Amino acid sequence: MQSISFYKKYIATENDSGRRLDRIIRKMLYDYPLAEIYRLIRVGAIKVNGKKESPSYRVKKGEEIEISENIKAKNPSARYNELKKENFFTGKKRVKRWFLYKSSSLIVLNKPRGIRVHGHLSLDTAVQEYLKDNTDKNAESLSFKPGPANRLDTNTSGIVIYPLSLKTTQNIARCLHAHRTVKIYIALVEGNLSRTEVWSDKIGRNRIKRISYVSGGEETKTAITKVYPVASRENSTLTLCFPITGRTHQIRLQFSSHGYPLLGDIKYGGAKKSEGYLLHAAYMGLQNCTEYSGPSEFYAPLSKFQEEYLKYYFGKNIIHKCHDMIERIKNNGFL
Repeated sequence: MQSISFYKKYIATENDSGRRLDRIIRKMLYDYPLAEIYRLIRVGAIKVNGKKESPSYRVKKGEEIEISENIKAKNPSARYNELKKENFFTGKKRVKRWFLYKSSSLIVLNKPRGIRVHGHLSLDTAVQEYLKDNTDKNAESLSFKPGPANRLDTNTSGIVIYPLSLKTTQNIARCLHAHRTVKIYIALVEGNLSRTEVWSDKIGRNRIKRISYVSGGEETKTAITKVYPVASRENSTLTLCFPITGRTHQIRLQFSSHGYPLLGDIKYGGAKKSEGYLLHAAYMGLQNCTEYSGPSEFYAPLSKFQEEYLKYYFGKNIIHKCHDMIERIKNNGFL
């Protein structure tokens, strides 16, 4: 019986280590159905170090994954096979301007307003294009693709974190899931908010209309946000808010349901403004993430337009006042 020849060997990296063989192959042969991948592993068309292994085999760093030359995939090892190649407005060079921090394991960006985190012509597209040109090809993982650890709405600006390794991704994900990260947003709202508030609501999500709502129904989750007024003028207030939970549209919904919709957020009852609403993820603290060993906090400045807009409304010292309040809130244990 003629033996199967293999046209290429792929070396497992640190980011593949410990992952099941079938899950790695699903990333590599992304256009193959799962049942077919199981069959290919079973018949020996896919091997590890020249031997047949089960789909549940845990691959180790440095091991060779071999794929039969008879398997015709669109691009077996490509991490970037579905990326858009357009030189669009975010671009490879421009995305570097948004970097707040970069190391071998983490990129932290200051996302501008009006850019989606995911999808066509998004922040993710630009970051993946940047990584493609700035990553050692020999160190590329077979199964791990960096992605944002947190998400912001298209018209929300501020901090987005991109772990670049599987270990960092898992560690930060644990912190986010356990609500051990601290995020402080700057928000401009309607109405005169005169004191610190703590809001706790049961909220649900209409996935068809893509809108969240406050409800006492069974299919709801608790949303908790602390709100601190910074300055008021006429019928608007500049606030800092600290979402303890991380529900979809939590900040926008809770401000609206408590009578202070974001100015310009027409989706949640705010008055229409040509420049839209102002919601900015200004600070993220990872001090309580014991699994994570990088910098413990990040600050994202407002855009020039946002700064001038707020200075016009609240005076030239308003940005410094926001920064001072963030420090006071942070140093007082977010109480």
